[in-house]
Amino acid sequence: HAFVSASTVLIESYSRGLKCFTGYYVNNQKFIYDGFVHEKMAIGLGDFRLLNNTSITYALSNQGELSLLHTSLLSGHNILESFQSLAARCN
Repeated sequence: HAFVSASTVLIESYSRGLKCFTGYYVNNQKFIYDGFVHEKMAIGLGDFRLLNNTSITYALSNQGELSLLHTSLLSGHNILESFQSLAARCN
């Protein structure tokens, strides 16, 4: 599980196969928030500035069906592998 802001941290958490709870605290995070919540890739908590125990309890009890990755995307491993492949071509 991950409780994260709707930012690149959310994208990375999702790519690691975590069940994500997300919210926003600045306007530029709303686009990512809306996309992840609409596609059921994360559970929306809304504006973090208004978050309270009741809204967290509600989100935990009403998780519904999420589109979870069944395996991690292993982004760090994939990036390293890509650089190694590029380096081999340069030699």
